Amino acid sequence: MVVRLRDDLSLEPKNVATSHSIIGHASLLWEMLTELNSRGLQGYGKVPDELGHYLDPIAEKLANEINAIASLFSQSTWRY
Repeated sequence: MVVRLRDDLSLEPKNVATSHSIIGHASLLWEMLTELNSRGLQGYGKVPDELGHYLDPIAEKLANEINAIASLFSQSTWRY
């Protein structure tokens, strides 16, 4: 079915630089991780204080790490 759509619409394959793909995926992950804390989870109901104290630093660390990964691939010297 995908091949048929490609042929019917005369679509050409597009190569995306790996670094751009990593940056895009990392940005999506960062957005999700910034919501993975007690405040972000409040939308689903009350978050116990113990869970917030446990989860908040982990979520913050993960968000910072994925942001650092995106930053590595955002540098103009990288060409993948």
